[in-house]
Amino acid sequence: MKLRSRLAPSPTGEMHTGHLLHLIHVFGIARKTSADIVYRMEDHDRLRCRPEFAEQWKSDLRWLGFTTGNEQWSVQSEHAERYTRLLERLREAGLVYACSCSRKMIEQRRAATRIVGDEAGSGAGYDGFCRNRGLPFSDQSGVRLQLNAESQGFVDLRLGKQTCVTDQADPLLRDNRGLFTYQFCVVADDIVEDVNLIIRGEDLLESTAQQLQMRRLFAPLLGKELQDIVFYHHPLLYDESGRKLSKTHQSLHLRAMRAAGEKRPEQLLGHAARLAGLTTSEVLHADECAKLFQNINL
Repeated sequence: MKLRSRLAPSPTGEMHTGHLLHLIHVFGIARKTSADIVYRMEDHDRLRCRPEFAEQWKSDLRWLGFTTGNEQWSVQSEHAERYTRLLERLREAGLVYACSCSRKMIEQRRAATRIVGDEAGSGAGYDGFCRNRGLPFSDQSGVRLQLNAESQGFVDLRLGKQTCVTDQADPLLRDNRGLFTYQFCVVADDIVEDVNLIIRGEDLLESTAQQLQMRRLFAPLLGKELQDIVFYHHPLLYDESGRKLSKTHQSLHLRAMRAAGEKRPEQLLGHAARLAGLTTSEVLHADECAKLFQNINL
């Protein structure tokens, strides 16, 4: 099976130290497995994504040595027709329903359920309130995909064979502002772009079963055969307080570190790899990442 992975940043902020570890995994594992890489800019959120962040990401990738600048990028904001058409086909198949719930309403119901002692109310997912209400579809309503509780098996190159169960937290595909959601866009794009090696942080492990079921429903509606998927859920980097490194850590932005001129790309990559326990070396060049994953076998 020819493997095809993807690098898919979201331009809602600048690249930071935590992203470096992800890049090491994506490019290292892809080269170790001879996988192609799809370059995708996940700018589906029109309210938060900014073109200057997208350009900064591309600049940082070149500076680090991962890209040349000649890559062809798939851009989610240019694929609205793809998502609209798929949503309509899901609606015709009776697989989606209109939802009038706001996040606040869902949280209030969840809190009320916990108060009366129902442990089932402590889950973080959607409670299915609108599933059987038969609300009309409109521009002001959200659209949710109806999923069933199913056991899903998959292979993780780091964690081994995994089995997880899809809960009934029907995912939101389009919100009440007309914005398509991350879950919807990423699954649709992976199918259309033939991505079958998904490398991502371990914080997304719990969403795997849901996305696998979405793939099975979406693929025939997109005119694609359902492919077997291989995953690699990598560790994350955390700060001293135990918080995941994120875009809110201004001092960790790569642009600022580049401007300061204190570190070379290989030093920054080496630092990220050492923090994750991947190497003891002080430096790591972009073209050396594959050597960190010699234990991967397909």
